[in-house]
Amino acid sequence: MKSEVVSGIMLTLLLISMLTLTFEIRPVKADDSNTRYPWTMFRHDLRHTGFSFSPAPDTSDLLWTFETGDRIVSSPAVVNGKVFIGSMDKKIYAIDQFDGTLIWSVSLDHFVFFGSPAAYDNKVFITVFDEIFAFDENTGDIIWSRVLGIADQSSPAVVDGIVFVCSVSGTDGGQTGNIFALDATTGSVIWRYLDETGGVRSSPAVADGMVFLQDSFGKVFALNQSTGEPIWINEIGHGTIISSPAVSGGRVFIGSTVFVSGNPSEGFLYALDEYTGSILWQSPTEGPIYSSPAVAYGNVFVGSYDGKIYAFNEINGNIVWTFQTGPEPKLGVASSPAVADGKVFVGSEDYNVYALDAVTGTKIWSYATEHWVDSSPAVADGAVYVGSLDSTVYAFGGPRPPSPVEATQELIETIETWNLLEGTEISLKAKLKVVIHMLDLGKEDGAIRKLTAFINRVEMLREKTLTNEQADYLIAEAQRIIDLING
Repeated sequence: MKSEVVSGIMLTLLLISMLTLTFEIRPVKADDSNTRYPWTMFRHDLRHTGFSFSPAPDTSDLLWTFETGDRIVSSPAVVNGKVFIGSMDKKIYAIDQFDGTLIWSVSLDHFVFFGSPAAYDNKVFITVFDEIFAFDENTGDIIWSRVLGIADQSSPAVVDGIVFVCSVSGTDGGQTGNIFALDATTGSVIWRYLDETGGVRSSPAVADGMVFLQDSFGKVFALNQSTGEPIWINEIGHGTIISSPAVSGGRVFIGSTVFVSGNPSEGFLYALDEYTGSILWQSPTEGPIYSSPAVAYGNVFVGSYDGKIYAFNEINGNIVWTFQTGPEPKLGVASSPAVADGKVFVGSEDYNVYALDAVTGTKIWSYATEHWVDSSPAVADGAVYVGSLDSTVYAFGGPRPPSPVEATQELIETIETWNLLEGTEISLKAKLKVVIHMLDLGKEDGAIRKLTAFINRVEMLREKTLTNEQADYLIAEAQRIIDLING
């Protein structure tokens, strides 16, 4: 019953019992496919944009469901044909991305709260109570673990062999925050930054040689990625911050909560200068913000505890649209939006998962689970994956793979939306049109050769007229078309 469950956002959940670790393993299937559009960590990527180039479902048709033994607040990662997620039944799960069957599960000493997995180098990293674990991605074997302090609201970010994660030490009367950089292979501490004035519960974002995070008392930090030394600190001054940062376009976006007479009252979304920390704009919401923002299509999307999803203009902070979830009394949106294929996907404590039009905020579809959805969706390979406090992992969508011709035409249309230099756009589109012509003639070997030439051309244009992100996307798509041709 709803009255029996306290909001995951407001809980302070500490377990002290110790149980023996146990494993439940199903061998990885020989025909498991790689995930073409992986969602490797909380908020998709190191910048925490919450945006994927993946196609995404237009309907709420279920691909599969998977039952765990207790409530799910953790958010999924999807990589190498597997969905990784934690549950309050004290287990970490690896689930087949395509059919929802169990690959392995590991029982731990404590339940998994907001900690969400990150996949890197055939390992899965996740925080559980006061520890971080590294598991073998294929078997669930524990590679290493390290005690951090209370870390179960922070999800790790992993890059260049380093795991970044935050934790809290002490009590409400005297909390300190810890930001760790750990060796991904051994778990040894590379550096640690101590925030002596506040606990750090957020999940760090990493961009441009910096690590971005915030403490629970209104301070936002940018630390040197290599040394942990502060580059800037800004005390934005509006209450507590649980929301995690997103970094895009030279800006850091972060939500906050204002307390009035000890109670959460309203929220603000901030845009800070990525390199100085100065406030560029701030926009209010009618409820606290525990959701972490997503950035795409020139807008910033975030949920609020007024039951609304907001779209703010990325440049000036003006409200573009709002969408009200749920009937009265209003229930909050703690789930962090995922954006893909022109749609915004988000959960709500009104029990629903929503798909909204990213431009207008109009509802495309919704699906009613049997409890609050505080888990944040992940979008991968045309499907949406999310957990619910009804103990279930849901997978929506999963359209048929396009034909090689359809995929090539879609890539041409994507290039046309990027506003590239005219010469770059013309040359890339010309090569892809030749691929379509070869496919129409049944000359698949010739099409593959042209796609290989296309990949080489993209590499030549990398960091010249194409960004690294654009180049990576084009190469991945060209390889996907090659795979489609090869069957």
